Amino acid sequence: MKNRILYLLWTILAMTVAFAVPSQAIFTPMDQAVSFEVQGQRIRGILTVPAEKSALSSAILLLHGFLGHKNDLQVFGTTEGLYQVVARDFAEAGIVTLRIDFRGSGESGGSWEETTFSGQIRDAQAAIDFLTEQVMVDTEKIGVIGLSQGGLVAACLGARDARVSSIALWSPVAIPVHSYGNLLSFNTLEKALKTDETLTTPIAWGGTTKLNSAFFREMFEIDPLAEIASYRNPLLVAVGRDDPIVYPQPESGALFLTYHPGEESLLVFSCDHIFNLFTETAILDELIAQTLLWFQRTLE
Repeated sequence: MKNRILYLLWTILAMTVAFAVPSQAIFTPMDQAVSFEVQGQRIRGILTVPAEKSALSSAILLLHGFLGHKNDLQVFGTTEGLYQVVARDFAEAGIVTLRIDFRGSGESGGSWEETTFSGQIRDAQAAIDFLTEQVMVDTEKIGVIGLSQGGLVAACLGARDARVSSIALWSPVAIPVHSYGNLLSFNTLEKALKTDETLTTPIAWGGTTKLNSAFFREMFEIDPLAEIASYRNPLLVAVGRDDPIVYPQPESGALFLTYHPGEESLLVFSCDHIFNLFTETAILDELIAQTLLWFQRTLE
């Protein structure tokens, strides 16, 4: 009898300690295909949520780069795209993500040839609208990750939408004329300024693409560095020293911190524009882990 009483007391004590010292929960990611309209055109995306979480969650909007889509950039040694990996890791930590195809890209409506910076900023604002309507999202804790051109869009979004509480820019375009002039040819840029037509332009990494002249004109009209000066919430910038597209680095990335007035941090890696994700995962893993910590600290 005495042993049974001692066993019961030990069990109660063990349960008390277990409840008093909670472990870090790992949630199950659950993907849901979603869509919403912008100017009569359908934007499609994937909402990834931590399935078992009952409390409100922070939410991160994921913005892809030039000629990209929500599931592109297959990560070395996996069958997943960059933002699929991000969404899974963030959901396991209890954070909602929404990755979208900008209009004209991926599965979304619209024409790629009509792509502009201002149009993508409008798409991103509509995505924030969508996130604020989700019952599991804490509308006071919304962040954005933008890669390359998505970084340009994210910088402008932060300046124009007060609902954005924290931003991470990955290899962001800082000076559009410099980056796209080298990527798409300065000759095409000069032609575009003299016409309202759609132009076919070579791409530095190979092939060609077609874009309306408005895309080129907006290089002089939309300035992400001027926009970031109006954004006062936390800003993380991550760049690769060997980036052949947005360069020189880390100087280009550091420009955002020069003009940004709030809390900020710069991560510099020895890698290319997309963090060597085609050939290894070590740098990408570190980038995602540091970005997750950033949002946990600035949003949670």
